Amino acid sequence: MTTGNPGTVLSEEKRREINEVLAERTIDYAEIVWGQFKKSRVAVFGLAVIALFFAVAIFAPLLACHVPFSYVNDGRIELPWYRYLVNMEYSVDYTFNMAMFLALAWIPTGVAAARLGRRASGRAAFLRWHLAPVAVFLLTTVVLQLGGAGGDKGANSWIGLSLQSGFLLALAWVGNGLVRWRTSVGKKTPRRTIQWQLFVFVLALALAGGAFRVPRFGGIDRPNVLHSTYDLTDIGNEDMFKSEEFAGRGFWPPIRHSFRDQDREHALVGPGEYGHVLGANASGYDVLTQLIYGTRVALTIGFVGVGIYLAIGTILGALAGYFGGWVDIVISRFIEIMMTFPSFFLIMILVGLLQFNPEVRALVPPIFLIMFVIGIVSWTGVARLVRGEFLKLRGRDFVVAARALGVSNLRIIFRHILPNAIAPALVAATFGVGGAILTEGALSVLGIGIDPPVPSWGKMLRNGYDEGLLWLLWPPATMILVTVFAYNLVGEGLRDALDPRLRK
Repeated sequence: MTTGNPGTVLSEEKRREINEVLAERTIDYAEIVWGQFKKSRVAVFGLAVIALFFAVAIFAPLLACHVPFSYVNDGRIELPWYRYLVNMEYSVDYTFNMAMFLALAWIPTGVAAARLGRRASGRAAFLRWHLAPVAVFLLTTVVLQLGGAGGDKGANSWIGLSLQSGFLLALAWVGNGLVRWRTSVGKKTPRRTIQWQLFVFVLALALAGGAFRVPRFGGIDRPNVLHSTYDLTDIGNEDMFKSEEFAGRGFWPPIRHSFRDQDREHALVGPGEYGHVLGANASGYDVLTQLIYGTRVALTIGFVGVGIYLAIGTILGALAGYFGGWVDIVISRFIEIMMTFPSFFLIMILVGLLQFNPEVRALVPPIFLIMFVIGIVSWTGVARLVRGEFLKLRGRDFVVAARALGVSNLRIIFRHILPNAIAPALVAATFGVGGAILTEGALSVLGIGIDPPVPSWGKMLRNGYDEGLLWLLWPPATMILVTVFAYNLVGEGLRDALDPRLRK
């Protein structure tokens, strides 16, 4: 009877245990930063406030809408709320509405996928991670098809519905990536080719879903079973739900007003009067509803505007810092020229000139114009930060080794150096979101911001100033103050978390 060497067996078991412990304790840079960030209570509080604002922005129609969720008409259940939400007249509003539909379906399935992913490994875990977004995409696409999303503005066409489906696909894919990031720490990442195969498969489903809706592609133009029998694009038909005939027959949101809903009979009433919790302005718009939907505009301008100048500043700063020489000289002099102009006044002049141009105004809505101008004017600070980081990192050993291996300059810049140099730019971008919100508010106060009925906190401040009423001034002023303060808290916490000298 032969026996194994106990020492050898013990050594293998110990090695296996050590490997398992190391795998469990392996954490990436993002988790280190998050652990440091959580140590700051004020930063976590600011992040919670921002998350609350995002929830209000996404689920605004669940809180305030001037049409009921459902009502019974001649024994038939009708859903005018859904028909109203998929109207593509206001692109920002439509985008948040689609995000709401996806969030309502993705949150439970995403949580389930995360729990399944922690219990599985290999291909089974990979399929389970991707099951949630695929299922959500199919569900939301089917709902859009049944509802004939977008009414009569072209969403029944193959192109319109395919674009909607593609938007849902992108959101599902981003959400799925977040789930996989949370569940794959310390595990082998699935092959990228498999990810692209699944991406193409889901994209094909999107296009097929759009084609299935149109008879010319062999689809069936089904009855609008989710439509109201009334044309909700007509404001008169929307007002009919306020009548006593419909008031008690439907299931309503908590606030029976929308940002486009004007109560002209009770204009300029105080808080708590005639169903207006915070009152109504001179045009008859409900103040609380304007605050809720104004959150969408503020967050959109903040993130899109900052995203534009973050991309511009990162690219120019990376090129200047990496190549040096005449490239650095040209870009640096251009940065200095841009910094000589006061940014706010430059933004104000550009918005004023472009907004009052009839051709530009017809082509680009004011909200997109403001985001674009903020992006192309405010990138200089980010460029200087990224340039400084690249100057510091371009002589490191890992960069020299990459050059010796024949790696291309673009790959070295964006794959090797940029991930190590982006931290200061992200901190600046966090502060920049609050600055962009303040800029939009200031432009609206000056009268060159967003046009009604699109809600804007700055426009609400202007209306309150014109009327000289305090109860019209303090709600938007408080929202701007809290939002900017929350972003500053998050920026401070993120800056401390990214600083290795402050880690304990």
